[in-house]
Amino acid sequence: MSVYIENNNTISDSSNLGSVGDSIGEYTQTYNTNPLDKIVELYERLLKEEKERVKTLEKRIKELEGKA
Repeated sequence: MSVYIENNNTISDSSNLGSVGDSIGEYTQTYNTNPLDKIVELYERLLKEEKERVKTLEKRIKELEGKA
């Protein structure tokens, strides 16, 4: 059995029973995702949303202080 790894894609012969993906002829393509990359991606997205929320709240506070 031979395995080729390129850009996080693993292509191996059809005897690989644990694979998920597209079957083409005698080869199965499996997309591997690194759990740590997913956690970092989620953290960055949450951090961005939090920064936007803080910015919106600071803007709203300034508006309310100007009206008082």
